[in-house]
Amino acid sequence: MKVLFHPTIRRDLREILEYYDDRSDSAGDRFFAAFEEAVERIQEHPTRFHRLDDTRRRCNLKQFPYHLVFEIDHETILITVLRHHKRHPSFGLRRKWK
Repeated sequence: MKVLFHPTIRRDLREILEYYDDRSDSAGDRFFAAFEEAVERIQEHPTRFHRLDDTRRRCNLKQFPYHLVFEIDHETILITVLRHHKRHPSFGLRRKWK
């Protein structure tokens, strides 16, 4: 399946990577690897993740307190949110696809 990222994912990812890079030489690399691995898991089996509501699902990153929120639209996976587990559950859910 094709994967598309909401434009704000790039900004969110950059901020998280900066945070981890400031704390350790390898933490940012490990976070990015966990991010890529989560995207691959979503791409391989998108329906295996639990639903947040009628259209969205959630995939946790391994070893980091973050998760991805995504939707399945026909043969496309739309990843809309990358957020910390402690963020409010409604954070990012208003993001729309143009």
